Amino acid sequence: MEALKFNRKLTVEEYVAIEQQNNQKYEYHDGDIRAFAGGSIDHSTISGNIFVELSNRLKEKGKKCRVFNSDTKLHLKKDKRYVYPDAMVVCGDLELSDEYKEAVVNPVVIFEVLSPSTMSYDLSDKFEFYRRIEGLKSYVLVYQERPYVLIYEKKSDLWGIKSFKDMEGEVEIPFLDLKIPFAEIYENVEFDQSNKKNEEGQEEESV
Repeated sequence: MEALKFNRKLTVEEYVAIEQQNNQKYEYHDGDIRAFAGGSIDHSTISGNIFVELSNRLKEKGKKCRVFNSDTKLHLKKDKRYVYPDAMVVCGDLELSDEYKEAVVNPVVIFEVLSPSTMSYDLSDKFEFYRRIEGLKSYVLVYQERPYVLIYEKKSDLWGIKSFKDMEGEVEIPFLDLKIPFAEIYENVEFDQSNKKNEEGQEEESV
C-alpha cells in the first residue's frame, strides 16, 4: 500500500472527502492515508464466496449476525485507524463509530484474503491492530494462491492458531458454530499446480 503525501495530518472528515472525490478506498492511519492496489480476480472471487457462504449459513442457523463485505469500513478506535476487511461478522447489536456513522466498530470475526502485496501486512501489523478490538473472537486468513486457511482464535488472553489444508475438508469457525467446505471458499478458483498443496489435517498452537 502506498501512502499519499500531505504536509499535515488529515482529519477523518478530510479522509472521507478524499475517498468520495477520488471514488477510491483508502485506509486511514491516525492522519495518514494509504491507497490500495486493485485486487485480483481470484481475490475478488474468494472474498465473494466467503460473504455468500457466511450469509447463507448464519441465516440457516437463525443467528442474529450480520455479514459485511469489503465495502464497509472498520473503525479501530484504539489505534485511530479505518480499514476495509475483506469480510467481517457482527453478532448482536451493531455498533457504529462516533466519528463516522458508516463505520463498524464491533466485529466478532474478521476475514482477510491474502494477496502477495499485502500478505506480510495482514499477518503482522494488521493482526496487531485487530487483536486490540474488544470482543473480537476470530481472525481468519485465507490464502488465494493455494488452498490454505489460518484461524487465530482468542482463548482468554491468548490467541490460538489453527490451520486447515484439506481441499476435501471444511474450515471450522467455533464461535459462529459454522463449518464451511473448502470447495465453497475456493469455488471457481484454479490453482497453479506448482503451488497447490492438498495435505490433510490441521495444526494448533498458541501465541
